[in-house]
Amino acid sequence: MGCTGRYRADWIPAYAGMTRLAAAWRVKANGLDAALDNGGANALSYWARGAASPATYPPAARIQRKLRHQPGFSIPMTIHPNALRAVVFIDGQNLYGLAKAAWGNYGHPYNLPCYDARLLAENLVGRAEGRRLSEVRFYTGVMSEAQSPFWAKFWRNKIYAMRQQGVYVYEGRIVGGQEKGVDVSIATDLLWLIYKRLLDVAIIVSQDSDFVSAVQVGKRLANDQGRHVRFESAYPEVPARADKPYRSRGVDGANWVVIDKATYDACLDPADYR
Repeated sequence: MGCTGRYRADWIPAYAGMTRLAAAWRVKANGLDAALDNGGANALSYWARGAASPATYPPAARIQRKLRHQPGFSIPMTIHPNALRAVVFIDGQNLYGLAKAAWGNYGHPYNLPCYDARLLAENLVGRAEGRRLSEVRFYTGVMSEAQSPFWAKFWRNKIYAMRQQGVYVYEGRIVGGQEKGVDVSIATDLLWLIYKRLLDVAIIVSQDSDFVSAVQVGKRLANDQGRHVRFESAYPEVPARADKPYRSRGVDGANWVVIDKATYDACLDPADYR
């Protein structure tokens, strides 16, 4: 499920003699420095249950991919202790609709929400130095079995996979073809995390104008706290067409970040949730 790769901890015999110190050394030796991140304990746990000898360890890149999908674990974008904490808020249906409008003529995988939310979040955070992925928050409306057995099953499977990766998921309703509760939940959570001083960078994966007020209030709230919060609006750019109800611009008040096709393709989830 998800893009978990070939390596799972339960596939590798436990090595009882490996200590946490040795585990931490091996993590650092592979260039991950994962112990410096809040999810470092997960990395150590993985290595403590890991291969019996260094010769059997998978390459560092594959270890990074394995650790990335450990619940609650984030590969740090920087080892600087003062790295900016970035939280990515993904409007799942908006991202799907924009990607389909931009590249749907190519067919699969653009005709389904085949993106890897966590991988995309890491890509967006990693575009700038000095910040790390603190949390991925995913929001989507979900149809019931009575409304659509296909979409109910698809989202049930995909949401389960995302939660296994440590992604927070909010499930709204679909009423009359419209999502209910999604935009309000994103805006409320955004302002709450700013109020609690739990983020320094807010990346909203959407171009919905409903978030303009949330960005404005968030800036004032951070200013009252005597600090600066950076806001970004990331979205696939849709070619101008009269029959598409999308606008090729981000949320006003935020820095706009275009997700091009190459970036989207690099963040695809090969799992089939149908």
